[in-house]
Amino acid sequence: MFRSGSTLVEQLLAGHPRINAGGELDFLPYIAQTVLAPFPESIASASPQRLEGISAEYIKALTKFFPGAEFVTDKRPDNFLYIGLIKRLFPNAKIVHLRRNPVDSCYAIYKTLFREIHWTIAYPYSFCISTIA
Repeated sequence: MFRSGSTLVEQLLAGHPRINAGGELDFLPYIAQTVLAPFPESIASASPQRLEGISAEYIKALTKFFPGAEFVTDKRPDNFLYIGLIKRLFPNAKIVHLRRNPVDSCYAIYKTLFREIHWTIAYPYSFCISTIA
């Protein structure tokens, strides 16, 4: 869930010299919506070689954006939709699952004025206290 503490956890992790904060990366949704469309149906027929190629391209992109990084975080809250894909592409990936009191998360979403247009389209509930819960 958005406003669950992912930024704080990412900052803590990035305090380690081997970890770079990647923020909310668009790579996984892009792969699912383009390369592996229709996702998730396509995973069943994807060959190990194809998945290895996708994994290599992902790592190549990370290397371009984060040169010299040994580990990079991706704190997109909707990555839970891609956990199966993540584990297929990166069997050794570590996943941190955050939990926060739902009322606290809802209040944090409501009190934050999101200015980006995609928030008003994708998360209209965030602007009305009667629809957020």
